[in-house]
Formats: sequence, structure tokens, C-alpha cells
Amino acid sequence: MVLCLWTSCGGDKQSMQEELPGIAVNFNCDDIPDRFIGETTDSHYIAAFLISNENGGMDTSRFDIRLRNSDNMVGFCGDEITASIEDLTEETAGLFEEPLSGYQPSDTCKGIRLADNMCDSFHFYWNHDLKEVAVWRL
Repeated sequence: MVLCLWTSCGGDKQSMQEELPGIAVNFNCDDIPDRFIGETTDSHYIAAFLISNENGGMDTSRFDIRLRNSDNMVGFCGDEITASIEDLTEETAGLFEEPLSGYQPSDTCKGIRLADNMCDSFHFYWNHDLKEVAVWRL
């Protein structure tokens, strides 16, 4: 798949967003749909985020998460990963002894949860302090 900025593609932001694969989600709270795309390789799950930015373009973030890796907390135990949209709640914020960096509970912004139903899920959210995708896992 080839991605380009909508200005160089000759299209507008809304039509480009509608043509992209993956899950549309208001991730960074700017009321413009962002996009999550997940892909499984032989050894990793690739979590990619296309985030609308203030300049009318898109920023990308990519996380490579090992599959079948139950020895530590950096990978999935299995290899069948499901992605879902999750609410950013006060309850989540209360799970941690220290505040989660840049986490803001919201009724409009959403996060992405990746699960393999064998070990702890990965929870991605927008870090409002650093203005980037962040992840937590318990």
C-alpha cells in the first residue's frame, strides 16, 4: 500500500481517510478520524497508527510486537491478535500507582486494545503531553 499526503494525492482529507484500510478512530481528540492498521508477519504483529496533525497531514507511529513470546512483557503469547476500540476512562487511570504519562480520560477520544487472549493486552492511547502514541500494559 502506498500512502501520500492528501495535498499531493489531489484528494481531500475526508475522502482519503475513507479509502484507508484498518480501524477509523478519533485517537488524538482533534475530531478528525485517525487510522489504526494491524498486520501479522511470521514473528511480529505490526501496529501502525496514522494520526492527523495540525498541518493537515498525517504522522505515523509503528510498534513491532513479538508473537509467541511468553518469556517477557514485550510480546504476545500467541499469534492470533484482535484489535478493538476502547474507551479512555477514569477507571483505567486509577489502575496505576503513578499517573499514566499524558493519559486523559475522554468521552470522545478512544484508544486501541490489542489482545491475544493468552496474556496481557496492549492498550494504546494518545499521550497529550508528548503528542504521540503511547502504550500501557499490566
